[in-house]
Amino acid sequence: MREELLALLSRLLTTHSPSGCEREMEELCLTELEPLCSRVWRDEAGNVIGLIEGSGNGPAVRLMAHKDEISALVARIEEDGKLRLEPLGGSLPWVYGEGPLDVLGDEVVTGILGIGSKHVSALSADVYAAKTSQPLSWDKVRLDCKLTPAELAKRGITIGTRVCLSRSRKTPTFLGDYVAAYALDDKAAVAALLLAARMLKQSNRKPKQDTYFCLTSAEEPGCVGGIYAARSLPGDIVIAVDVAPVAPEYPVEAGPRPVVFYMDAIFIYDKPLADSLCALSAKLGHEPQRMVVRGYGSDASAAAKNGLAGRSALIGFPTENTHGCEIAHLDGLLNCAELVASYVVGTSVRARRPPAKKGGKKRG
Repeated sequence: MREELLALLSRLLTTHSPSGCEREMEELCLTELEPLCSRVWRDEAGNVIGLIEGSGNGPAVRLMAHKDEISALVARIEEDGKLRLEPLGGSLPWVYGEGPLDVLGDEVVTGILGIGSKHVSALSADVYAAKTSQPLSWDKVRLDCKLTPAELAKRGITIGTRVCLSRSRKTPTFLGDYVAAYALDDKAAVAALLLAARMLKQSNRKPKQDTYFCLTSAEEPGCVGGIYAARSLPGDIVIAVDVAPVAPEYPVEAGPRPVVFYMDAIFIYDKPLADSLCALSAKLGHEPQRMVVRGYGSDASAAAKNGLAGRSALIGFPTENTHGCEIAHLDGLLNCAELVASYVVGTSVRARRPPAKKGGKKRG
């Protein structure tokens, strides 16, 4: 199933899905879910939802991973045609650096994000500060498409038009057992949920209760799609899959071991549910990691805070360089998929993996 994961990541990560302009990603998700679910649809909030009917009558489970990527929108078009941008989610211009971004008007127009020539002195205050003392901020940079305001308008580019990393920079890089790319948050989690649905199909096992695979919209600006899905779909439990940031302040190591969250900046997760996920992960041989995170929120915690989930949980795959060029272990994604599939079925569901090499280490 690792080959299936590589193929999924290669397709998902090269899509454009800035928050609120996610149709390209939606079409791909609809296509992937269609053969795996009894019903698939796109709701009014732009969520893509697939239902796998359960064998019992218990409360439904809502599984969530968001399909939008951090991005920006056009806030102002200057007289020379350069665009001022406003961030959507946690996007930072110094993460992208000077280089191509795509503007999603009636057609895709590529521009170059820049601050200006660097061969300057303190007389050029913004550039000089960026060189010596301050990181780039959105108010200091402009996106230059080399088009006039009238030419931009003809291409459907106005205030509010979405902007994201250029497709030319989105191809994932595979580093042995790791994948590196922009927007693993949260397209890699979408891949994990799609693989979980495939595992159920391939194993011919039904969930214990109706299970909704919710690939949610506009999570980065405030968990908008996840809140709507939790309100409109039946069920008591929400389990989200997302990145787990690797940073010195957190006791999380990069690698294949999945992470179960106990608290984030929005809400406290249900402890019995988190404990049961840890126990199941251990039974699967994953050696789970536990985490409390400060600078972070999820669809699951937002749903719980708004009274739309009786119990909520978040599982994650350890990810370096979050909200930048992110790096995650491929088995971390497969292990999250196994954990989700096993939870809804109530017994172990394994991904198909290549046999261990002779004399090599055997996975638990």
